[in-house]
Amino acid sequence: MKNHTEMLRACILCGGDRHTPVCTSQDYLTGRVFTTVKCGDCGLMFVDPQPDATELQHLYPVRHQQMDPARYEIRDGHRRAKNILRLKRTGTASILDIGCGKGMLLNYLQAAGWKTCGLELSENSAATARRMGVQVYTVSLDKAPLDAAGYDVISLFHVLEHLPDPGRTLELLKPHFKPGGILVIEVPNAGSWHFRLLGPHWFHYDAPRHLYHFTPITLNRLLAAHGYTVVEQRHHDWQYDAFGLLQGGLNLVSGQPNLLNNVLTKETSFKEIARHPYRLLWLLVSLTVLIPGMILLMLLEWLLSPWVDGGTLRYVAKPPGEGQLKTE
Repeated sequence: MKNHTEMLRACILCGGDRHTPVCTSQDYLTGRVFTTVKCGDCGLMFVDPQPDATELQHLYPVRHQQMDPARYEIRDGHRRAKNILRLKRTGTASILDIGCGKGMLLNYLQAAGWKTCGLELSENSAATARRMGVQVYTVSLDKAPLDAAGYDVISLFHVLEHLPDPGRTLELLKPHFKPGGILVIEVPNAGSWHFRLLGPHWFHYDAPRHLYHFTPITLNRLLAAHGYTVVEQRHHDWQYDAFGLLQGGLNLVSGQPNLLNNVLTKETSFKEIARHPYRLLWLLVSLTVLIPGMILLMLLEWLLSPWVDGGTLRYVAKPPGEGQLKTE
């Protein structure tokens, strides 16, 4: 049995070897138990030990990837596209979306006249994007045949936390920005009161798929370490944060991890759940509180926003050599 202070892997942010446990959680898909630790030097939290690349392939829900886009995926794609358009107000532009999923963001921007490209390792999700006419490569970043002219925007929406080496990805992206290009990153905020309240029950914790758990301090430090200049920070996403709280609260009291989410994303069917009376009861409870719960939690997030960070970090950064812009 290893001592908690014994290093299993060096911290990718500072190289430190003094790790202390934060929490343990049982993966709702495989039943395996994973531990999240915190670096005693810089505060970065990460799963330790981490599954290797082969293991990770089997730790993602497959059925959901085979389904048509769920309503939340359509809404998320639209909201993200609006944010991208806000950042690039003049004319059309080009975007590379890393981990583009079913391509909803790219589909909206393509309709707005943008030149789009996506990377997505799930063949099932990529197939959905391609049916909409979105260009998607199912290879890693270092092997993708990317546009030699570069991109005005490179985005990673809820991707960085999944990567075994986020810093290497930030390095690989540097040659692919056009002059004046920007990086857009969105990740769950492990420094939020959501995580402090719910711990591993928080929906957006999602270990072991989320290998790293960023806070504003550690995300800023990671970007700075690779030469990026942060020009905008937002610490709230009302819809995303509210659902994370709702599903996390249901996880905590019901003992049925992510039941509501799995039904909404069609990972689990109502017919399958109906075979288990306890799960069916909690599904009915979850569906009953879904709309009023979301409204109340979004209102709560809005009321608390002047004083505390929400559950989402959205950063805009300039790559090295682009100078420093004024933060909004």
